[in-house]
Amino acid sequence: MTVHPGLNWTTRQIAEALEQGTPEALVSVSEWKGKIANTRDDQEYCDFWKDIESYALRAGREPLPELSFTLLRQFRDTGERKAYEAAYFERRGRIVALSVLTATSKTSTYVSLLEDLIWSVCNEHTWCLSAHIPSGEEATAYTWIDLFAAETAQMLAEIIVMLGGIIDERVERRVRSEMERRIFTPLYREDRTYGWERAEHNWSAVCSGGCGVAALLLLEDQSLRVKAVEHTLQAMDAFLHGYGEDGGCAEGIGYWVYGFGFYTYYAEMLRTFSAGTLDMLSESKTRAIALFPQHIHMSAGTFVNYSDSHEREIIPSGLLSRLAQRTQGEVNWRLSIPRLTDDPCRRWTHVSRNLLWTDRTVLGDHRDQAGQLLSQSMIVLEDLSWIVGKARLMSAEARAGIEVAFSVKGGHNDEPHNHNDLGHFILHAAGDNILCDPGAGAYTQAYFSPGRESILHIGSQGHSVPILEGTVQQSGREAEARMLEMKHSSPHSAEIKFDLTSAYGNAPTLDRYTRRFNWNCPPAAQEAELLVEDHFIWKSVYDSDRTDIDLDDVARASELNLSAEARTNANTNVTGNTNVSATPNASSSTYAVAYKNVTQRLVSHVEPVIHDGVVQWKTDKAVVSMTYEPEHSSERWVARLEVVDTVDHDHLPLRLYVTELVLVRTSSQGMETTLSSVQETWCRMKFITKPRV
Repeated sequence: MTVHPGLNWTTRQIAEALEQGTPEALVSVSEWKGKIANTRDDQEYCDFWKDIESYALRAGREPLPELSFTLLRQFRDTGERKAYEAAYFERRGRIVALSVLTATSKTSTYVSLLEDLIWSVCNEHTWCLSAHIPSGEEATAYTWIDLFAAETAQMLAEIIVMLGGIIDERVERRVRSEMERRIFTPLYREDRTYGWERAEHNWSAVCSGGCGVAALLLLEDQSLRVKAVEHTLQAMDAFLHGYGEDGGCAEGIGYWVYGFGFYTYYAEMLRTFSAGTLDMLSESKTRAIALFPQHIHMSAGTFVNYSDSHEREIIPSGLLSRLAQRTQGEVNWRLSIPRLTDDPCRRWTHVSRNLLWTDRTVLGDHRDQAGQLLSQSMIVLEDLSWIVGKARLMSAEARAGIEVAFSVKGGHNDEPHNHNDLGHFILHAAGDNILCDPGAGAYTQAYFSPGRESILHIGSQGHSVPILEGTVQQSGREAEARMLEMKHSSPHSAEIKFDLTSAYGNAPTLDRYTRRFNWNCPPAAQEAELLVEDHFIWKSVYDSDRTDIDLDDVARASELNLSAEARTNANTNVTGNTNVSATPNASSSTYAVAYKNVTQRLVSHVEPVIHDGVVQWKTDKAVVSMTYEPEHSSERWVARLEVVDTVDHDHLPLRLYVTELVLVRTSSQGMETTLSSVQETWCRMKFITKPRV
């Protein structure tokens, strides 16, 4: 099935369109120089150009880092990839800086440095990252195509066309030769198979798009150019299959920028090369995907950041401007021109489109302040199973109010860049995700290897969900949040209920677990309320007629050391964080054992203050207060704080404050369980968000 009907254009249609548009397209790319030069003295781009000049100055003073074997081997030997990638991206960053400076000024110093840099990149054994080279394939790694080989191909192709006649023709010929050897021959002439060609995530779009743009620009054989377009369209079709009709990106906002960004960059280049005939942004599904950032934007440039994304992701102003223009969307927050150094990967494609495409009306002071305020809205991404509610609170002191929002995560635990986070939620106020998602961790070999669930950013222990009977959520497609209820009759309230039982399949006595969310924030309200209600139903552990529950498993899960006599008699009572009790079954001589061990975890960047029955998080502009209550007088929840120090995706320090609510017993009574009466546990947490006075 073709997701985008246009992606099944015939060979003849493609050939005729390219024949019509190619000559003018090549001219238009060469004219990028003037458009880039027009931004040089524009105040909106002042910080951008200062950053570029600083980068170029370093390029002229400091030696170019080498991609040595010592750096290359680190990933296979130790699992680390940071040192190799730091050198790799520094080399690309210098090319980007010198290229845009050369476009605005033909200073011989810039040109000479740029030519040496391009020549050096052409000398690299491989354009891939070390982490993406299969073990044992190092000798032939120059023919492997990963995300960054494709990005390098697109960067070099666009630069030599843009700077044609400025860069030495011998450098241009070298680039064309390397492009043929590394990209065009293996991918289009020899038809080698790469795993990303059918990937339903960002790899298919980035790899095919980067190579596809290079093919449009540099291939002189028109029949091979047509073949390259057909190949690219097939991979792009696979990419679109990874999205539902709601346009939601399971990989998160950062990978939306990456995957759909490169989809858009290729789509617009193809539209130019086909004189507007071949349009990959013309269908309802691509329009829905284009709206994804708008849907998950909370306020003040902060986003829902499930999966491997930052909550304050740098989103290219050029990409958003072009998509708003093409899809009649809007940018509902203030943008600035990102600097080169804002992107750790120093991507040419983002920088060039920011210079070429940015619409001044989406920038800072050009935005009408009224347009920045969140309207009352409820966004339901049904295919993705994300819900986002947005509202605005009024202040009792008649001062300016604050924007508030919440989000709830469903789905399953085998999504691209998956985190085990079913039932997880984010609570936002005044630009801050107060109850937050930890986002992406530092990428290492372990991050993508079996057992990755032990990493805080990935496992459910790093998210606002419970630990049950000592177990965290399982990985895999079978672990899913089954939607039981979804009510949102008005934009200011919602009721969502998930069955999360399958996520905790390793919990030995859990029979059923449901989590219900109630969000309420009427117009002109002074506070917003989110009620989170967890309901646990437990199995009977000991029954002479049942053989499906192993008491040894129960003991291990709770880290208890039950004696053989205790297991035989099934008449043990242990108080504390783990609860095991037994009562005689009135209808037989056997016993039924009720086992309960629940620890709620709530993750925040903000250090909370814990009082009796209340946990409070305060920022400069907002206060979130949580109250909690037990179901029975024989049980209570005890709040405690865990401080977790880790690093984020960019290896920068990250401190998280994890509030735990631990279920404890207050007496030996009140926990009777018989075979006809299943033990239940409730946890109700009410969050009230207000402007800070």
